[in-house]
Amino acid sequence: MQNKLIFSFIAVGVLANTQAQIIGTKPGDINSLPGIPEQITQPQQFAQPISQSPYQYSQPAALPKLPDVDIVDKVIKQQLPLEPSDIGKMKNRLDETMREVRKPYLGVAPRPVVSMIDLDFSPGSAPPVIRIAPNHGALINFIDNTGASWEVSAVDNANRSGVDVAIPGGGSAVTVYAKSDYDVNASNIIVFLKDYHIPIVVSVLQKQPVFDARIDMRVPSVGPSPNPVIAPLAKGVTQDQEMANILANTPSKSSIKIPTSPIDVDVWTKGNNIYIRTKNNNSVISPASDSFLSSSDGTTVWRIPYKTPVVLISFDGEIISIDLKVKI
Repeated sequence: MQNKLIFSFIAVGVLANTQAQIIGTKPGDINSLPGIPEQITQPQQFAQPISQSPYQYSQPAALPKLPDVDIVDKVIKQQLPLEPSDIGKMKNRLDETMREVRKPYLGVAPRPVVSMIDLDFSPGSAPPVIRIAPNHGALINFIDNTGASWEVSAVDNANRSGVDVAIPGGGSAVTVYAKSDYDVNASNIIVFLKDYHIPIVVSVLQKQPVFDARIDMRVPSVGPSPNPVIAPLAKGVTQDQEMANILANTPSKSSIKIPTSPIDVDVWTKGNNIYIRTKNNNSVISPASDSFLSSSDGTTVWRIPYKTPVVLISFDGEIISIDLKVKI
């Protein structure tokens, strides 16, 4: 027990002495303190100095000086590289090209004609023909033997890539157009008339110097809505070629024009026949004609099988007596 007390007094004395030494120690004299290990008092080398680093650092180089360029001029050259004179040359070339493209393919513009033909469905007969030209429309109008329009119910086109065919308004007309300036292939269309049992095959000829602006194709039958006939055809009597010529206003050289009064009426004589051409659905009342031929616009040719000095004509709602200066 006495030994433990002696040891306690000695420890307290040593601790008090050590505290006194620390308090009295100046900065930098910590190494002289008793009992502190040397590895704690010495500074440790944890990192290499910057000068000894394996990576070398350098100052960035100065940016080069931008060239003195006019930004507006640069943008203009990029977006509009052509000079105004070059643009003028291109416009002139384009104008010359378009003029050449628009020139008629045959050197001259195609000539339009209006005509009428009688359809013939007998064996061995040739189908009717319509002539078309690029950039020009052609029209087929179907009529019956009284001159009344005959409605088209359908049409089939055998050359859809080169020819355009339509039935405008669902009426009696069929329009035919050439789609290309270079397609010269012959083709045909097939037309179906309302309440008619025979399909009509029409040959189409392209790139023609003369084209059918309108062609009336007359069916040798009475249609669904015939025109009223004042003088019916005698049985077995048909039209002759001269009637078709006069209807087209191209009488033959052998026909003689007859002067009329008091109004001017188109009258011709050929042989023993008299041909009278009326317009606007006017008709011959007397003497009775043995045949007539009409177009879709109301023009009609009447044939009288003998020579007469006077005829009665229905003219714009009035009956007029016409004197014919013809030798009986």
